[in-house]
Amino acid sequence: VSPIVAPDPDTTPADGGTIATYACNRHHGIHPSAIDDLTAHIAGVNADMGDAALAAAYRINPLTTGPQSADVILVAVAENTEAWATYIATLNTTPAGQQLIRHFNTVVSCDLNLWRSERVIAAPEGG
Repeated sequence: VSPIVAPDPDTTPADGGTIATYACNRHHGIHPSAIDDLTAHIAGVNADMGDAALAAAYRINPLTTGPQSADVILVAVAENTEAWATYIATLNTTPAGQQLIRHFNTVVSCDLNLWRSERVIAAPEGG
């Protein structure tokens, strides 16, 4: 697991968040190094998004690949569902976001899953 957007303790959801996972395959003829360019582009756009930015993002390179598995898994973490919707709206309505979307669609085809996480805290010992 490699961070694309390193989690910031001030913005990382303490009580859970909305997690988007993208299982992606490179388009035919796209070199694996194109994923490096894409993740750098994601990090750059996210850094300029201000309050609409993701709390964290990660890249997972599967241990095995094949016709039935993803080439790369991208994980995006937002504070909550509203923050996720704001992030997507910002991507769709800003020139930098639209450029990233075009870059993304040129390099990969992905299946998306949205998840809601919750923080679980163990009971104190003896309690």
